[in-house]
Amino acid sequence: MFQDKKVIIVGPSSYLENKKTGKFIDSFDLVVRINNLHDINNSELVEDLGLKTDIIYFDGSMDQSRFDRYTTCNPKLLKCTYPESEWFFEDRCKTNVTGLKNFFNIDVVNNIMYQNLKCSLDENFKVRPNSGLIAIVDLLKFPIKELYVTGIDFYRNSYSSYHPDYGGKSLEYVKQVFKNGDNGDVHDINKQFMYFKNLFKSESKLKTDNTMLEYIQNIKYENILF
Repeated sequence: MFQDKKVIIVGPSSYLENKKTGKFIDSFDLVVRINNLHDINNSELVEDLGLKTDIIYFDGSMDQSRFDRYTTCNPKLLKCTYPESEWFFEDRCKTNVTGLKNFFNIDVVNNIMYQNLKCSLDENFKVRPNSGLIAIVDLLKFPIKELYVTGIDFYRNSYSSYHPDYGGKSLEYVKQVFKNGDNGDVHDINKQFMYFKNLFKSESKLKTDNTMLEYIQNIKYENILF
């Protein structure tokens, strides 16, 4: 599936709104999306975000709306971003992953890859990576030609309006949610951004758009207040 393919991963950042990059996104061999999908019956969203969805990385959670959109796009692969070793997998992910096997080709990220990433972010394993970063690191393990990252800005912007939980919410609201953490785990966005920034400098397969290039190249974006 991955051999010599040009892959694009599309995140939920609001900076993609009104950019009309849908055709560009759909031009890639494989289009990867994260968690919640936009409504492909909405022509404005399609103009910005495209139609294709070949692979979905998801956090293990599921509801009827998410399931319906997954079914509509009929991805080639569905992949849970949190492995069995995570403390919450049994309660939050296992039932969904098992049930979805009846409908999709489904997999779970490699535990060693995930633990190495988590350790790189925090030696005490208390920084839980977001699905977007996990997906990027996972995709780079495959024999792809290129991985183009767009719409994953590590909360330098708020969520796109289509997001079911945070669409229309201010960035300050989202920051507060992540600041609260989850049973001692936190999504340290600045550490994740710096990991991506260093990865981008060292990994020739990684490409990105002008917005993300500005964030990577300008030191003022290295730390945002959380």
